[in-house]
Formats: sequence, structure tokens, C-alpha cells
Amino acid sequence: MDDYIKYIRNLVGHAPIICVGTSVIAKNDSGLVLFQQRSDNGLYSFPGGMCEMGEYTEDTAKRELLEEVGIVADELTLCGVVSGQNNYYQYPNGDEVHNITLVYACNVGPAQAKALSETKAIKWICFDECSTLELSPPTQVMITTLNQEIKNILDNL
Repeated sequence: MDDYIKYIRNLVGHAPIICVGTSVIAKNDSGLVLFQQRSDNGLYSFPGGMCEMGEYTEDTAKRELLEEVGIVADELTLCGVVSGQNNYYQYPNGDEVHNITLVYACNVGPAQAKALSETKAIKWICFDECSTLELSPPTQVMITTLNQEIKNILDNL
């Protein structure tokens, strides 16, 4: 089923739902990490989104990276999973979610990103400087929860 979230929202409105999704930390050849400015809240996040029915999470991550910033990811490394009370979020439109997010990292080489679909702008920055951005709350939870794991994986990509 395509657009599973839209289907569920038609049934439950803005009520809280559990969503399984992915985020991708894309590192380029200069060692910088890609952040997208989201069109829904104007804040910065890693590219990512929700799984469709029957979709492998790795495929979700690759699909979202391509749809949102035009980058093809070949190989993904799982950084970790973020869930729990701190991963509740209410979107600007009123939709409430309890996210279960699989966070992946990948080396995208010299890839050029562009702002597509749900992206207003992009920035490549050093991961250690991400606190200089106005981060979307779910992204802040990912960084806080998996900080050391992300740094270790980025160092080895």
C-alpha cells in the first residue's frame, strides 16, 4: 500500500499513532554531514521518512534520501534505533506520532544534494557543529540518544 500514513490519517485524524521510519546521516568526501531544512516546520533534520507497508527499512532510507535531496545511497550502516517517550512529536498540522526511527549513515562521496519535495534548503556541516542549527525535535532526540554511535560510525565511513 502506497502512502500508508495518509491512509491511517484518513481513519484516525490527528490522533497519536506509532510510526516506523528512517533517517539518513549522509557524509560527503569532505567529512561534512547533510542536513535538510524541512518544509513543514522550517527546522533542520537528516533526510528521512516513514516506511510504507511491506517496505524494508533500508529501502525506506534510500528512497527518502533520493526523494528529498536527490542522492543515491549504495551502502547503509545502522547507527541505532530511537524510540520511547522522548520520541513523541506533534507536527505543525496537528498530527501526533510516537516515532520508532532507524538511523542509518552512509558515505555519499562527492554527491551533490538539492532541495527536493519536502526540503526547503540543505546544509553540509561538521557533525560536531550540528548544535548551531535549529534542529527539528525528533532529530535532536536522535543526536542526543545516538551521539557516540553516530560519531564512531562517521569516523569509519
